[in-house]
Amino acid sequence: MYKMEDSTHNKVKSQKPIANSQKLDVNSQKPKAKNLCIIPARGGSKRIPRKNIKNFLGKPIIAYSIEAAIKSKLFDEVMVSTDDQEIAEIAQKYGAKVPFMRSKKNANDFATTVDVLLEVIDNYKQSGEEFEYACCIYPTAPL
Repeated sequence: MYKMEDSTHNKVKSQKPIANSQKLDVNSQKPKAKNLCIIPARGGSKRIPRKNIKNFLGKPIIAYSIEAAIKSKLFDEVMVSTDDQEIAEIAQKYGAKVPFMRSKKNANDFATTVDVLLEVIDNYKQSGEEFEYACCIYPTAPL
């Protein structure tokens, strides 16, 4: 899990959480750090088409990552970043949030995981939601 930094690559700056959406740490009466799980799941897989939603032992493979993140109880929000409506629907069925769709710029073969994560963090920030920590869990590698 990574501590959130300013979304520019070189500046390190702690983010101030929004008071209204925080839980208090019972022991210290400080606001509890908010944790975000980001599962990047692009629809345009080339080597194994539709790999993120292929059936694996009775359910879509992405379901295992979503369930592991939720079951861990480490995250205030588990979200899937995708450009694909079917992936979005399956992700929501298994309990993940899909508050926005991934941009075309970050849905091609050349977009990096970092590009996708920064886009997610920036989109949340623009909507007034900030997290202190973020963790990337790949849809095909839940453990």
